[in-house]
Amino acid sequence: MSQSEYQHSSNSSSGRESLSTLGDALRQQDPQLARRFEVFQERAEPSVRLVQVAHDLLPFSWDDPELYERGIELTSASRYAEAIAFFQQALERQPNAYPALYMLGHVFGCMHNFRNEAESYRKIIKGGINFPQIYLSLGTAYWVQGKEKKALEAFFKAIPLATEFAVVDYWFTFCIDRLHRFSNDRKGGKKDVANRDRLFADVCYLSGLAYVEYGFHASARQAFKKAVGIDPKFANAYYELGHLHIKKLRNPKRSAKYLEQAESLYIEENDLHKAELAQHLRRNKDSSCRKETQAEAWLKEGLRLQKRGQSQAAIDTYRIAVNLQPEFVDAHYNLGIAYGCQVDEGLQVHHKAIWEFEYVIKLKPEFIHAYIALGAAFIKKEEFESAIRVLKMGLKVNATDYNLYYYLGIAHKFCGQLTASATALKRAVELKPESIPIRFYLGVVLAESENFHEACEMFLETIRLKPDFADGHHMLGNIYSNSIKDVEKAIVHLKKAEKLFIKLENFSRSNQIQEQLSELS
Repeated sequence: MSQSEYQHSSNSSSGRESLSTLGDALRQQDPQLARRFEVFQERAEPSVRLVQVAHDLLPFSWDDPELYERGIELTSASRYAEAIAFFQQALERQPNAYPALYMLGHVFGCMHNFRNEAESYRKIIKGGINFPQIYLSLGTAYWVQGKEKKALEAFFKAIPLATEFAVVDYWFTFCIDRLHRFSNDRKGGKKDVANRDRLFADVCYLSGLAYVEYGFHASARQAFKKAVGIDPKFANAYYELGHLHIKKLRNPKRSAKYLEQAESLYIEENDLHKAELAQHLRRNKDSSCRKETQAEAWLKEGLRLQKRGQSQAAIDTYRIAVNLQPEFVDAHYNLGIAYGCQVDEGLQVHHKAIWEFEYVIKLKPEFIHAYIALGAAFIKKEEFESAIRVLKMGLKVNATDYNLYYYLGIAHKFCGQLTASATALKRAVELKPESIPIRFYLGVVLAESENFHEACEMFLETIRLKPDFADGHHMLGNIYSNSIKDVEKAIVHLKKAEKLFIKLENFSRSNQIQEQLSELS
């Protein structure tokens, strides 16, 4: 079964939270697949059902799947050490068999070896497999390690590939329940059940946060609803449901119900900050509220969300702050920063970031960080003349901020003004001698100006400051190879760069350097 078939059949069951109901949609759209799905129903031995579903969800052209299938059966029986041996043998026979590598990671997770679990999934992604289920499992592996930001990043990558919550729900039901993420040994008792439910609720909640980031509000609602269905005391999920009903679903009665529940649970948990936010959302039309204090609280919450990588959630939160206090400089500035993060994620919202920074300068002309951020925003939008104009305005406010000179140097470079660029970057280096990015960029400009010896001095200083700076070694290797013609030095730096790029898992760059080295040999 192809990945597109998997997504199509899964998406057709949107809104159905029960695993068993997926078969109805399959019968209508793909009778042949439905017959295979019947194996998953109560018509065959459990291990046979499990193997068949694993083949459908992790499609691969096997030469001989026997070892893989036996590993799944052993996993189902919680015989993890034996299962690992079979999956490793399967990989020895077919090294590109990503389902065996996935199951190896899953078993590591069952054994609480979460680092190796995550590494298994990362290897699959590195190999070019771009299925949502791999990112979902990677996010789970990061989450149980306490790596919250990395977990969210993985979920953010999964959701555009699985826009319907039914797909996500089905996958986690399969992994956690059918593949026995927690031992099916009855000796585990209530503790294993509690841990399973906690994890299932958490991954539904994380899915909901990711859906919000992409504007899939109906799926977000289903995810949060599933989370509170599993854990009726999940305060954060109730809070997100309440906030979602205010922002997008326009249902004030349900919003009030969810937010009241969240507030009560936050108080039980002694999280008075979140309780206050829930209370404010519930009473957002109450003009008697202390608006300045409330705005500060929302700013603090926005900063927390932004730190976690939830740009859209942070934007929504900063907007509450500026609605309470329209001339709140810090909220407008951070709103611009959050829009800038969305630009980095590929969204075309440059103009929104620019509007916010321009408004900050209007409110507080001495706020130097707004000039820097506005200049950077214009550079991202490729409006380099505007960037130069704004950054020069900033220099009139504070002529000693190295960031102004750094971005000014970048803007001049893209305008083809290499002399002006080098002058600005040299001033930035004087003000911030230990800055690797500034020295590196100055080296690039000097190399483009054909000042190769001076450029080498700058790159040598970057690797003195950071010996494992791969780009610095690569640039030195290029200059020694192509311009200064010192082959011995070129080989030394290119070999160092190659090893560092491999360590960084940047294989396209390491392969490029291998070709350069072969030409020098």
